[in-house]
Amino acid sequence: MELFKDRDEFITKNKGFIYNVASSVCGKKLDWHNDDELSIAMIAFNKAIDTYTKEKGNFYNYARVLIKNALIDYFRKNKNMPYLIFELDKQNGKKNYAENEIELIQENLIL
Repeated sequence: MELFKDRDEFITKNKGFIYNVASSVCGKKLDWHNDDELSIAMIAFNKAIDTYTKEKGNFYNYARVLIKNALIDYFRKNKNMPYLIFELDKQNGKKNYAENEIELIQENLIL
């Protein structure tokens, strides 16, 4: 869009805004290197740049709505994802399933 001539610079200057909106929606501190929520927020901000027109009002209010909606969609999509839970194996005291499986494989190779 013509309003944002240097997209990369505009996004870089607004990383604080993107972080604040995403963190507010998520209700926690986020890390740029570890949290998918910030990547989703960045993509939504980029989409806001692509789709914004002056008729939509203030750009930042518009971007905030797009970021919030993108994160809500992400949470809905991932709420039914199963988590793999490792439990202590009471029989041999191993910390997780993977260690038990490795040990069983090694024992079978020796036999």
